[in-house]
Amino acid sequence: MEHFKQLKQVAEELNVTVSYLRGYVTVLEQEGYSSHIQRDSRNHRLFSEKNIAGLKNMIHLIKNATYTIQEAAQDSVQNTDMIHESIKKNNHSENIENFLQRVMYKS
Repeated sequence: MEHFKQLKQVAEELNVTVSYLRGYVTVLEQEGYSSHIQRDSRNHRLFSEKNIAGLKNMIHLIKNATYTIQEAAQDSVQNTDMIHESIKKNNHSENIENFLQRVMYKS
């Protein structure tokens, strides 16, 4: 059974404020990612590891690759499955920033 985390837990894990994370998620949902994020009985968002991988990618692109929030959201929507699978294969042993650098700038 898949484990889900609440917004506050994910914000702490990603080292961003809840309000920033809520904004990032809103943009992801506008880019078509809303069907991937679960909601509880009180309509609060619940995040899977796959969702968190997409958010990590988005935040990395905004901070390190000078993407706009919209561009980062589009990239995350398109590449979340690939990022999540690669992280799972590496058993989370590789730092997400190192992984993204390796994938993004692969020659």
